[in-house]
Amino acid sequence: MPDMEKIKEKISTDPFASMLGVRFDELGEGYVKLSMQVRDDMLNFNGSMHGGVIFSFADIAFSAASNSHGTVAVALHADITYLKAVPPGSTLIATGVEKNRTRRTGLYSINIDDADGNHIAVFQGVVYRMDQPLF
Repeated sequence: MPDMEKIKEKISTDPFASMLGVRFDELGEGYVKLSMQVRDDMLNFNGSMHGGVIFSFADIAFSAASNSHGTVAVALHADITYLKAVPPGSTLIATGVEKNRTRRTGLYSINIDDADGNHIAVFQGVVYRMDQPLF
């Protein structure tokens, strides 16, 4: 069984996640829950949250969930469906769940919701699991 505290500590040092203000709230094997406050510098020219930031937030959750077994996992494919615009000042929550894991691949689903439970986006990704420990 992997040392979840050690894995959470390593994953939460991601500099890009830190720049976005992502908080690593929960981490388990094949599971993650993150949160992030929407800042004004994350908005697009229409005044709503930039889709690239939403994708990045989902991708951070994808990375955390897929590497939570203590083995390096790298993305092979990812896609997102945007469901609702996000106004400034919102808090987003990403919940990532492992749907399938083999020795070499893994499938992950990430739901992005706001603090009121509104569905913002759905992300799905596939990873390649390498023969390399996370540490």
